[in-house]
Amino acid sequence: FPVTIIVACYHSHVKGGGFSSEDISNSLDIELPYILYNNVLDKFYFFYPKDKIFYKNYINLKYIHGVNDCWSTIGRYINIELKINIKDPEPDRIYKKDKNLSWDYDSRKAWMQESNLIKVIPTDYSDIRKNDILVMKTPKEAFPSFGALVLEDYLILHQTDHQDSRIEHLRKSYINMIQYAGRFKE
Repeated sequence: FPVTIIVACYHSHVKGGGFSSEDISNSLDIELPYILYNNVLDKFYFFYPKDKIFYKNYINLKYIHGVNDCWSTIGRYINIELKINIKDPEPDRIYKKDKNLSWDYDSRKAWMQESNLIKVIPTDYSDIRKNDILVMKTPKEAFPSFGALVLEDYLILHQTDHQDSRIEHLRKSYINMIQYAGRFKE
C-alpha cells in the first residue's frame, strides 16, 4: 500500500500578511511546519513548531484580569523563557477590577529603568528587534492600553482585553498602533 507522508501545511494569504494566530496554534497542535505565501509581497514565511512547542504555554490562555492579561502573559514569558527577572509594573492591578494598566511612558519610566529597558520609538519593521516590548494603543484610545512581546521573525505574543492570548505575525495595523517600545539594554 502506498504511504502518504505529510511534511508541511502550505497556504497563501491573498490579501497579504504573515501567520495568523490560528496558523501558529494549529501548527503547534499538529506539530507540523507551516509554509505561507504572501501574494501581496511575493514572499514566503516558514514556521517550524519542533523548537517552539513551549509556545503552547503562552497561547489560548483565557483572559483573567491580573492573572492572564497583557502584562501577565508577556511577563511570564520574559521571566521563564528569557530568564530575565522583570517585575510586574502594577502588581496590585488584580485588585482593581477590570482596569487597564496604564502603559503611558511617563508613568512607567522608573519601572523601565529598573527593568533595564530603554525607550525606542519604532516606525517600521526595521526598527523592531526580537524581545522588544511594544506598547500600543488603538486610534480610539487616549493612552496606550496593551503591549506585545516581539519573538523571532516578527511574531508577537500578546493578549488584548477579554481575549485569549496569542502569537501571530506583527501586522502593519499593529505597527501603526505602537507608541514606543521597551528594549533590553545589551
